[in-house]
Amino acid sequence: MDTEKYLEVLQYLLDERTGANNCHLGKVKLMKLLYFADFDHYFRYGVSITGDTYVKLAYGPVPRHGQPMLDELKKRSLLEVEQQPVYDYTRNAYHLRRAPEPLSRLNPNEVSTLAEVVAKWGNHTRDEIVTASHGDPPWIMAEYGDTIPYELVFYRENITGPEDEEPQIVTEVA
Repeated sequence: MDTEKYLEVLQYLLDERTGANNCHLGKVKLMKLLYFADFDHYFRYGVSITGDTYVKLAYGPVPRHGQPMLDELKKRSLLEVEQQPVYDYTRNAYHLRRAPEPLSRLNPNEVSTLAEVVAKWGNHTRDEIVTASHGDPPWIMAEYGDTIPYELVFYRENITGPEDEEPQIVTEVA
């Protein structure tokens, strides 16, 4: 697992300019965005973006290294975390201390997958993305507390659109 690449993925998702870091983003939703990014990318290209493994827990899939990577961003003084009360729970609100450096460790297909995940899930609430992750075959098929095998993503019927539509492969960044 490439720590610097993982940190770049997190900064992409936490950058308010990408649209994911809004009033709905807390730790649970962030972990689900990582899950969908990694598993969607694996579905298309046979490899995850972060290289992390995911565990089946009550609120859905959780990356094993998600919290340590957030801690690393805080250690490097790149991230502030604010506790905010939201109805019946406390949400971690994330604020990058400065704009991230230009993406250098992610290839164009990885950036495209992240953008697609943000476009699809960015405005959804924590509960909506948790419910969606609970309906995803990899999470359904794994046992609680176990690692979720990436290969289970191939039990998804179709995540790219109509069956006759091939996924687009991005070869250049605009």
